[in-house]
Amino acid sequence: MQRVYGASQVIQDAVLVRTGGASDGVTPISHRITLCGTTALDIYPGRGVAVTTRYNTTGASKTITIETIYNGATALTNAQCWIEVEALTTAGAPLGSLTNSHVANYLGSTAAATLTASTKAWDSQVTARQNSHAYVTGDRIKVATNPGRVFFCTSGGTSAGSEPGGYATAVDGGAVTDNGATFRAGWRESMVVTVTPQMAGMLSAVVKFVTSTGGDVLWYDPYLTIA
Repeated sequence: MQRVYGASQVIQDAVLVRTGGASDGVTPISHRITLCGTTALDIYPGRGVAVTTRYNTTGASKTITIETIYNGATALTNAQCWIEVEALTTAGAPLGSLTNSHVANYLGSTAAATLTASTKAWDSQVTARQNSHAYVTGDRIKVATNPGRVFFCTSGGTSAGSEPGGYATAVDGGAVTDNGATFRAGWRESMVVTVTPQMAGMLSAVVKFVTSTGGDVLWYDPYLTIA
């Protein structure tokens, strides 16, 4: 799968996937959004492929959650990454409405909030770290001493002859010097929207993504957790 949505490219990834998340019926998958070389804007953000599901319960609030992982210097905020949910929220008429998790004011008068930290595992299909191995920027590894996390190579080089202790204690966003290479633990975050469907039908959610740096990459799990 590959889609281009103006400011972004979306492809299916079978390596960096959330444990217990979406699959194509056989293989676990995620969707990867890559922003184009030009800077995306709030009014023209990168966007993922719509994720849909059917619901039958009406008149009760539903909390929709989508999990993400991001390789960046800082965690994402709801001014940079959000979901937009469409559901039939009008009683007695099949009219859809949109609800989103974006910061309340696009003009900046409302402070953005950091997305909710997550502890979901994303490392099940990632290659394990190797001793004395040549890594290049963008490579992804996992370590048994810190399960669930994915480490992204941010500066290429040859790894140490044994695993540095920094991996075991790293937190999301933390950097680890591995001899000539440097790795950073990806930020695992979740986005949440609450809606109250008034008619049974389809619910659709779209991930929106924007940063000030062209080429930034976000992975999200195209599986809607509904509670």
